[in-house]
Amino acid sequence: GRRYGAVTVVRSGSRTGVLNPVPEIGAVLRNYPDVLLLVDAVSCAGGVEIRADEWGVDVCLTSSQKALALPPGLALCSVSDRAMERARSVPNRGWYFDFLQYDKYAAKNHTPATPAISLMYALDAQLDAIEAEGWANRFARHRQLMQLVHDWVRRAGFDFFARDGYRSPTVSCVTNTRGIDVSGLNKFLRQRYMLISNGYGNLKDKTFRIAHMGDSTPEEITALLAAIDEFLAA
Repeated sequence: GRRYGAVTVVRSGSRTGVLNPVPEIGAVLRNYPDVLLLVDAVSCAGGVEIRADEWGVDVCLTSSQKALALPPGLALCSVSDRAMERARSVPNRGWYFDFLQYDKYAAKNHTPATPAISLMYALDAQLDAIEAEGWANRFARHRQLMQLVHDWVRRAGFDFFARDGYRSPTVSCVTNTRGIDVSGLNKFLRQRYMLISNGYGNLKDKTFRIAHMGDSTPEEITALLAAIDEFLAA
């Protein structure tokens, strides 16, 4: 049979609102020790639990602008010893994703290129705020926000793109079963300093997406849903 070097998984898909079962996938891959598990956690790190070592995740990539509630500009990753060892066998690793290069510079408390110092300070401050809230409380708040949206979706007569049990606590993809004008809705919301996202790619107008991540509060999500209800009633 064919041999594979890695399995890549998106933990939370912002296009679909799907939360993929990374722990279960990692458990299967323990039977294949030569296969790395690479996880995209861009839209969920900071909003859902990610246990990289426990789940057997070799590379976990995320960024600053989603559930960490920071400006864009930082790429963050964790890399297992196994992935570092695999990298040593790759002759042309390039520059941007050369983990060995980053490791070499990190040993000297440095970076391979000019660091985004201001964003690093922002991340440091935000992590202090997250620690003060408590990680368990933060994850619970994201689930609470998700439930507010889920209750509204059912009440308003829409449906979910993702199946029950596989829905992300950071973003909901709503199937536009009522055929509403999503662009018109956003024009209405902009007047109230709010915004949602239309469906992406071939899901445009067939779905719309509501983010409930980062530092969002129940009051903010409730106000957003009330504004959408106002549009629907017009």
